[in-house]
Amino acid sequence: AADVVNEHLHVPQFHATEPVSINNHRKQNKQNMKVFIDYISGDEFLSDSFPHEITMNDACIEAKAKYVTKGAETVMIATDEEEEDQEGETVVDIQDKFDLQEVQGFTKADFMTWARGYLGKVTQKLKDLGKDERVPEFKKGATQLVKLIAANFAEMQIFAGQRNDFEGAFCFAYQKNQEDEGPTFLFFKDGLREQKF
Repeated sequence: AADVVNEHLHVPQFHATEPVSINNHRKQNKQNMKVFIDYISGDEFLSDSFPHEITMNDACIEAKAKYVTKGAETVMIATDEEEEDQEGETVVDIQDKFDLQEVQGFTKADFMTWARGYLGKVTQKLKDLGKDERVPEFKKGATQLVKLIAANFAEMQIFAGQRNDFEGAFCFAYQKNQEDEGPTFLFFKDGLREQKF
């Protein structure tokens, strides 16, 4: 009977420890990338593989995008004469990677209406998550961001997520500095949850 008990004890211990160590190892390898996902629509908006900084009381993510040429691999092989005709499509990397949908015909008044509604939803989400102490800082930083977007509204491109959900998050892109390789994207950070892959 003692043998049976020992066997019973040892086998699970052996099986339990091995997979756990493997999983931990896998996790460490996979947690290199963080993706920012809209709480409301579930759309992915950005990952930390793009250069970015957190600004405005931690309420804003500013990410640097680049213009890239899709299909450039085939162009490399082409001769000089053919290169002109076979150039790939030029896209903005962040927009292309996350299939962001450009919002057309939005006026500044439309933006302000959207912002009031959206920021109210984010405030409620923070409370639901038990982050009441974050709300004042979020409101302060989000107000700064709204003012920046409104002040530069004529230069702003507006994007919804892949599902084009106007109830959810938007992000905003503009050429912050003329020498930049592409536009700077602005995101309301508190409206996005972070998921590691």
